[in-house]
Amino acid sequence: MSNIRAMVANVEVDGLDAGLELYQSLAGNEVPKRFSYQDLELALIGPFLLVRGAIEKHASQVATVVVKSLDPVLKALDNAGAEILEGRIRPRLARAS
Repeated sequence: MSNIRAMVANVEVDGLDAGLELYQSLAGNEVPKRFSYQDLELALIGPFLLVRGAIEKHASQVATVVVKSLDPVLKALDNAGAEILEGRIRPRLARAS
């Protein structure tokens, strides 16, 4: 069984509130899960991760991979000689408005 649970498309927005209605309708009216990471504001809505903030200060990416366990991912990356840019994080969750 694959460790990968989902692929999430990252979408840069000028404001989270402005993008919520569109992406909620695209995701079947799922309730957004809002949180912050460093200087970014984020909202996960189904397969979309809305991002507001200075994204250029962070590693460039167009998708997020959701995994069951991070340990096999870190082992595979180490075996491939990858450089880990950031360690494990625990994002601060906020309640949806």
